[in-house]
Amino acid sequence: MIRVFTSLIWLASSVLFFLCTTYSFGQKIRKTSIVDASILYSLSSVEELSPVILVSLEIKQHNGKVQYTQGYRNGSFPWSRLQMDIKNGKFQPNGILEIDYAAAQQDSSRVMITIRDKRSPYFQKTFFIPIPHLTSLEVHYPENQPITYNNPLPLTIQGVFSNGRKTAPNHPFVYDHLVCTSPSIILENGQLRLQNSTIPVQEETFTLSYENNPDVQVTSRIPVRYVGTKSYVFSGRSGDNGTKGSRGSGSSSGNGESGSNGTNGTSGSNAPDVDVYIHPMTQENKDTVYLVECVVGIHHYKTLLELQPQTTIQIDCQGGAGGDGGTGGKGGSGADETDKQKPAYGGPGGAGGNGGNGGNGGTVTLHVPKDFAFLAKYVQISNAGGLGGAGGDGGSGGAGGIAKNSTIWQRLLTGRSGSNGPKGSTGSQGNPGKPLQVVFVDK
Repeated sequence: MIRVFTSLIWLASSVLFFLCTTYSFGQKIRKTSIVDASILYSLSSVEELSPVILVSLEIKQHNGKVQYTQGYRNGSFPWSRLQMDIKNGKFQPNGILEIDYAAAQQDSSRVMITIRDKRSPYFQKTFFIPIPHLTSLEVHYPENQPITYNNPLPLTIQGVFSNGRKTAPNHPFVYDHLVCTSPSIILENGQLRLQNSTIPVQEETFTLSYENNPDVQVTSRIPVRYVGTKSYVFSGRSGDNGTKGSRGSGSSSGNGESGSNGTNGTSGSNAPDVDVYIHPMTQENKDTVYLVECVVGIHHYKTLLELQPQTTIQIDCQGGAGGDGGTGGKGGSGADETDKQKPAYGGPGGAGGNGGNGGNGGTVTLHVPKDFAFLAKYVQISNAGGLGGAGGDGGSGGAGGIAKNSTIWQRLLTGRSGSNGPKGSTGSQGNPGKPLQVVFVDK
C-alpha cells in the first residue's frame, strides 16, 4: 500500500513538473514570438544596375523587445528564425538580396518578400521593394553636325529611370538593347550611318527605342549631307594557282623516275566595262546633289553625292591576276649498289608550271550632259591589266644510289643525283583598259 502511494506521489510530481516546465517554455516562446516586422534598406543602395542590395528586418516581439537582423542594420536577430519566400529575386545570407531585374521589369518593377516566423504559425507578412525602371532615353550627338556617308555620327545614349537617375553614357544595360527605326539611317556599333538613297533630303528623322520596352523611345531629327568619297570595285577575279607535281618513284634496281611537272596557273579574268551616269538633282536652299549611277551588265549601283572639291568617285576595274604555276615534283631516288650493279642515278625533278596570264582591265565610260563635262574631274579610275602569275619552281632531282663496296674510297662513291627541273615561265600581264571615256547625253 505504501509503495502504491509513493508511486502516485512520484507520478503527480512528474506531471506537475512537466506542466510547469511546458508553461514556462510556452510563456518564453510567446514572449519572443514575432508580432510585427518592417523592412529596412537604403534607398541610395537601390542602384538601377546593381544586382544586390542590403536588407534588414525590424522585428517586434510579443514582449515589446525590438531587434534587427543582419544586413542593412547590423543586428543580431537570426535570419534562420525566418522562412523567406522571394519573387523576382534571391535571398543570400547576411541580408543580401540579389535582384532579378529582367523578371522584376515584367512584374510591376518590384521584388516581393514574404516572411514567416518558424516558431509561430500565426505570423506572416509580405513586403514590396520597388525597383527603379527605365522611363525614357536621352540621345546626344554633335550639335548641328550633319550625317554623311563617310562620317558616321557617334552617339551618347543614357537611360533615365523612374527615380530620376541616369545610366552612365552608353551603359550596356541600355546600349546593347536599342532598336533604330528610320527610312535611311541605321545604328551600327553605336554610330548613326546613312544608308544608300536615291531621293535627296535635308534632314532625316530617326527613333531609338528600348528593346525590352518599346514604349521607352526618343525621336530626333538630324541634318543630312551627301559629301564624301564613293568607291566601287569591279575588278576581275584572280586565277587559281597550279598544283604541285607528284614525286617520282624510287627504284630498287635502277635509276629513279622523273618527278611530274607542276600544273600551270589559270589566267585571271577580265574586268568588266563600267558605264557611269551622273544626274544633277537640285534641292531648295541646298547645294546641288548628284545621283551617281554605275551600270555593270544588268546591275545598277546608285548613290547620292554633293561634289565638293575633295570629293572623288573611285572606280576600280583592274584585270584579275594570273595564278602562280605549281612546283615540279621531286625526282625519285636511284637504287643502291649491289653485287650485280653500280649505284643508280636519281631521277630528274619535274618542271615548274607556267604562271597564268593576267586579265585585261575594264573601260570606264562617263555619260553626262555637255554642260556638266567638268564632272569628269571627280572620276578616278584604276583599270590596269592584272599581273601574270609567277612560274612554279622546278622540282629537285632525286638522290643517287649509295655505294656499298668494302674499301673506304669505294664507299665514298655514290650514284649521280638527278637534275633539278626548270622553273616555269611567268604569265603575261593583261592589257589595261582605255582612259576614261566621256559621252555627252541630253539633259
